[in-house]
Amino acid sequence: MDPPLPSNYFGNCQTVIRKNEKNGKLIGEEGFPIAVESIGEGIHQRLKNNDSLFDDADTWLPGIAGINLDRLVSVAGSPRYNYYNLDFGWGKPKKFEFISIETSGAISLGGSRESDGGIEVGLSLSKPRMDAFTVIFNDRLNSL
Repeated sequence: MDPPLPSNYFGNCQTVIRKNEKNGKLIGEEGFPIAVESIGEGIHQRLKNNDSLFDDADTWLPGIAGINLDRLVSVAGSPRYNYYNLDFGWGKPKKFEFISIETSGAISLGGSRESDGGIEVGLSLSKPRMDAFTVIFNDRLNSL
């Protein structure tokens, strides 16, 4: 990064990754894996070179202005950080949640409390949408 960050820097760094896929590709049997692959490809492209993190920052706001917010997916947290290992003096947490996902519609990611190297995913949806998500998710999980 220019200017470079100090080696002991710990803080927020946000960037934008925008991926477009045709509805027809996403509603079919392979829709979820296609979405995951597309998003993963966007993340990989953005992170493969530190210089590219902010290359197109001047286009972010104009690009976001036209997005249908009902279709926006954002991610809070990172599986690289295990929030269950934090101890502020009263012991490690029994449960960690990003409370902002309830109103922001984001998906949260963090290290697992139960297994080393595992990932904990948080999701907050209305009951009908959560029921639909559960059916689709379990179907895909059972097909593995």
